[in-house]
Formats: sequence, structure tokens, C-alpha cells
Amino acid sequence: MTDPDAREQAVLSLLDRWPWDLGGVIIGGYAVIAYGLPRYSDDLDVVIPIEAALPLRAWLRSEGLKLSKHSVPNPQNLDGQVERYKASPITLDLLADAVRDRDARVDIPEGWISKGARKTRLVTLSGRTTIEVPIARPEALWALKLQAGRPRDIADLFAIADTPFDVVEVESLFNGLISEPLANKLRSVSSMVRTRKMYVDCLSRRQLGKPGDPRNIRKWERFESTIDRIVQSLGPIKQSRSS
Repeated sequence: MTDPDAREQAVLSLLDRWPWDLGGVIIGGYAVIAYGLPRYSDDLDVVIPIEAALPLRAWLRSEGLKLSKHSVPNPQNLDGQVERYKASPITLDLLADAVRDRDARVDIPEGWISKGARKTRLVTLSGRTTIEVPIARPEALWALKLQAGRPRDIADLFAIADTPFDVVEVESLFNGLISEPLANKLRSVSSMVRTRKMYVDCLSRRQLGKPGDPRNIRKWERFESTIDRIVQSLGPIKQSRSS
């Protein structure tokens, strides 16, 4: 099993050397820890503009990272354009142009995700970057995590729930992308958050204390209310031309 400290230190070193002038922004677990309590993350996720794909592929090869998985968007592939690179102990997912979820079946554009990225030295459990790196803003993380909608994504959002963000911007994004699969995905997230199991799991994942702590109860109620607001803001679903 890979030593998580060794993995983090390798990731931090890679981020220090990354050619950020080509564009790109960090999302996923490493972005979440920029706003909440540090935790170990299994892989590094970076969204890039499509025009940066070729030079970044060449740079990654020069760094010894090898392509292990590649998917290109098409009607049969619902994963979006994702390239996975590995060089022990690093696993990197490079997402070009947009981020797509298999169930929601919509693309959140790279331009929207990268807009207003926050530059900061990333602090982890094992160290920190020596340079400021671009981290997706909270609005982008809320949109991406709700789009993904897995229990660990909900736990990540709960961890950064006290970080201020523009909920209207997230609502506007989803209404611009609205589709039946996306609406169903967001409703399923709302239902999941209403369960006690999800509440207890989120506290446990983030080591935030006991479920009976009044502070945790109030925080969860605010969190649940925010998600309900986003889901309830969804407008009518546009009918496709073929329908």
C-alpha cells in the first residue's frame, strides 16, 4: 500500500513544477482541502482548457507520468474527456474542456470551472506547495460535487460548508444545463442528505465530532437547506427537438 505522506509529497512537488501558464485549475479532493481541514486524497484532479492538452501531455511524459486510461466524449461514452496518468505514487486525472458525470449527463465547461480560481499555497497533512497554485473557487466545487453526488462528494461539501459562496451562481449554472438526468441526480443528492446515515457518515469522514453535538446539528441543517434551495431552484426541463 502506498504511503499517503509519500504520495502527497510527490503531488505537491509535481504541482510546484506544473506549467500553470498553460492554464488549468485544481478540483477534487486537493481543492477541497484548500478550504477545509486537510485530509488525504487518493488522486489529483486538474481541469485544463482543450488547447493546453497537447503541450501538457508532452510535459507529463517528460515528468515520467504514463497514460493509463483515456476516454473521449461520444454518444456511447458518458464519462467525458478524461486522461489518467500514473507514476507511482501519483495518480492524476486530467480533464480537458469540461467535466462530465456519467449519471447527470451534462458538461460543466472548463471556462466556468476555471473562472475566478483562487491562487494559494496548498497546505496538506504532509506539507505545502512552495508556490501559489490555482484552486477552483467554492462555487465550482459545489457544482462539481453536486453533479457527482457520491457520499464522499457530499462529505467534501459539508467540510467546506462554512466557506462563503454565491449560491445564485450555482443555481444559474444548473438551470442553464438543466436536463432530466441532471434534475434526477440533484434530487437524489437532496434525498441522500435527508438521511441520518449521511449525516453520521459525513461527521465520521471528516472527524467532526458527535452527531448529538448541537453545533453539528445546526451546521447540518444549514447545509441541508442550502442543497434544498439549489434543487428547488431548478426550472422546467427543456424538451429536446426529437420529443
